Amino acid sequence: MLQLTINKNSSINYQAKLFQIKEVKDHPNADRLAIVEVNHSPVVTSKDVVVGDWYIYFPPESQISSEFLAATNSFRDATLNEDKASTGFFESSGRVKTIKLRGTYSSGYIVPVTSLEEYTSKTVDRKELYFDTVDSKRFVKKYFIKADAVQSSMSKSDKKSSKINVVEGQFKFHNDTENLRRSVYMLHPDTNIEVSYKLHGSSAIVSNLLFQKPTRWYHRLFRLTPKTYYDIVWSSRKVIKNNTQGEGYYSEDIWTILKEDIKDRIPDGYALYGEIVGYLPNGGMIQKGYDYGCQRGSYDFYVYRISKVSEDGKITELTFGEIQAFCLIHDFKTPDLFFKGTVAEHFEQLAGELDEETAALFARVTLPVRFRTAEDLEKFRDLYLNLLEKTYNEKICYMCKTKVPEEGIVLRAINTSFKFEAYKLKSFKFLERETKAFDKGEINIEDNN
Repeated sequence: MLQLTINKNSSINYQAKLFQIKEVKDHPNADRLAIVEVNHSPVVTSKDVVVGDWYIYFPPESQISSEFLAATNSFRDATLNEDKASTGFFESSGRVKTIKLRGTYSSGYIVPVTSLEEYTSKTVDRKELYFDTVDSKRFVKKYFIKADAVQSSMSKSDKKSSKINVVEGQFKFHNDTENLRRSVYMLHPDTNIEVSYKLHGSSAIVSNLLFQKPTRWYHRLFRLTPKTYYDIVWSSRKVIKNNTQGEGYYSEDIWTILKEDIKDRIPDGYALYGEIVGYLPNGGMIQKGYDYGCQRGSYDFYVYRISKVSEDGKITELTFGEIQAFCLIHDFKTPDLFFKGTVAEHFEQLAGELDEETAALFARVTLPVRFRTAEDLEKFRDLYLNLLEKTYNEKICYMCKTKVPEEGIVLRAINTSFKFEAYKLKSFKFLERETKAFDKGEINIEDNN
């Protein structure tokens, strides 16, 4: 029996999924193609898919094992396949794309689970699960374009950043935001949420946290604890930038520039998480095409998360309303907030007048928890996600001077002040643009800093 597991360094949005096909739709413009929806994402596939069969789904911008693709003759370049007379449609990178096939979006890739069984000569237990590792060997992972100079600087950054004396438990990187299409089951009608605009820039964290002075011989001799003090820690999405100025993807260190601009506006114990958008001082764009109304050579910083860290490392998360109040006082910008309330209230607002069937469903799922059924909740969540897609996605960015697709929205669940729980919903237009950028070899700075 094959062991399908998740690697400890796995990126949650790029794991494969073992699933059973529940519905197959006809492609509107192609007789030999069909559409299967996985995690609320359409996947265009061949007509021979059958309801009840078990398949493996690979999400967009994941990278599939080259050995598996070769064994299944899936590469476009026949010389890379085991059968040199057979060809598929994967490039040598093994990257899964979001594309339009005959006018319909396809976001992901599916294969029968039997192809994995034939490849390994082992059977797979038929039960729905996520995985990225097969028998201890990595099978799928997040794709990114490697840049030697960037990778080298990241290695240096990791070593140097370990030398800063931040008190343990004070600094936290921002975890990957889960895909709402995958995680909509986490929402309930009475979940309190905040829905805000998602900007496409470069992630940054600037914090004023507790440091500890270096340990000296006399501390050890007399068993003394070195004194503490507050100072600035700043980072990109995954690399602390203290002592690494000038290294990384950009010719100019935008994170250190930001730190210098805002360090005096951050109170002791606060950590600001946000998106840098617009331009570098040299006129280059932070994200190609996305100016967000900035003049060439200038940037903006939009704060989407703030945590307050006590001296003993206890973290309190500010709500979006509290973030807006903080930013108003301290002169920071925040993404536009579209809604605040419960999922049920948002559903009613987006849906407008309900037909009889939907009204009956809504009445049932808003009953006390013990009266709700799993089937009704699943239908309600499907309808809610469709409303979110229809209302917020597939539009042109209203903040940019250029005509580029909006990235999407962020839905934050407000369940406790001690946990940041948020989900992103990216538009398929944006995912298609991202795919085309990778096709051109454009490096995604979020993956290389």
